[in-house]
Amino acid sequence: MTGVDCELATRSGRGVRAVGTVLARASITGGRVLQGAAFTHAAGGSGEHRQPWSHYLSRPGSVETIGKADWADAAAGFLAPAAAPRGIDLGSVCDQLLDTVQRSGRFDRRPPFRAARTTLRWVLEPAAAGGGERVEFTVGDGTDRLVRLTLRSPDRAAVAGWCEDVALHDWPLTTVTEMISRGRLGEGPHSQVIDRIRPAVDHLLHLWMPGVRADHSLMPLWTDLDKKVRFQQHWQNSIDRIRDQLALHTLTLLASTAGDREDAAGHRSTLA
Repeated sequence: MTGVDCELATRSGRGVRAVGTVLARASITGGRVLQGAAFTHAAGGSGEHRQPWSHYLSRPGSVETIGKADWADAAAGFLAPAAAPRGIDLGSVCDQLLDTVQRSGRFDRRPPFRAARTTLRWVLEPAAAGGGERVEFTVGDGTDRLVRLTLRSPDRAAVAGWCEDVALHDWPLTTVTEMISRGRLGEGPHSQVIDRIRPAVDHLLHLWMPGVRADHSLMPLWTDLDKKVRFQQHWQNSIDRIRDQLALHTLTLLASTAGDREDAAGHRSTLA
């Protein structure tokens, strides 16, 4: 839990002070993927003055505004692309947590491959009375992903877990796609191509299990998201490309072995 006392980011630039705490956690999947998550629930405060810290500590994972806030403005500000962090910097909280875990003496610090971090920023808003539910996914600048959820009577903890699951699967998809791009499939000897994409086969392909760690009640969100973003289709296309390269490599080795046997047989026949 991290204490914060700063302004909320807003699209309009109007400053709204918020005080409270941010909850953060880290997880490791398959011994290979380290993930950090930080989140807080923003709500209006009960007065125009800051409360003692004991008040905020009794509400872990929540911040309260001092003064009236325009929540649509705050949501748009949090999701807006920005060169520098604004408002409550949840990304820095995550980065500090990840760095702490990676410095742990329990790891051998010999990663089998290098990959860039990705970031998913998300906002959950309650649906208006009689309004529908929806999920929006946008690829921002570089490795930034943005998710905006509008739900009726949402379970905030379950939604946080669902967003973590989305981020957990966006990262291997992004990483495998980058490996395929760097692998220059179809160029150079097959053995070199296989060496370039081997880390994906050895360490990432078996981790693809969308929705397994998310709350079952939110599975329709995965279905809705996949219809829009085509996560599963992009992943399957990547898998097919890798398997095609493995098949071509195998056929090349078999053809080479068969050719060597024919040459050896012909040589023995000449000697006879």
